[in-house]
Amino acid sequence: EAQSCGKPVVITDVGACREAICPKTGSLVMAGNYKALVESLNYQLNRALPSSPRDFVIEGKSIMSMIQAYNRLSESALV
Repeated sequence: EAQSCGKPVVITDVGACREAICPKTGSLVMAGNYKALVESLNYQLNRALPSSPRDFVIEGKSIMSMIQAYNRLSESALV
């Protein structure tokens, strides 16, 4: 949600987070690495973004792209 609003994110590398984060604007840190978390938060708070993470979301992570992917899957299951 934050990325779709144009905000960079700092997330831990658990589950599918690696696939969901914009590689140009987000920071991915190892779970439990508090030093890396603090460094990433400081970095994100003090930098100018090279682009908007919203573009990343719209291009491939939006609800509409997910619906289209499910529709393609269901169509191929019927064949």
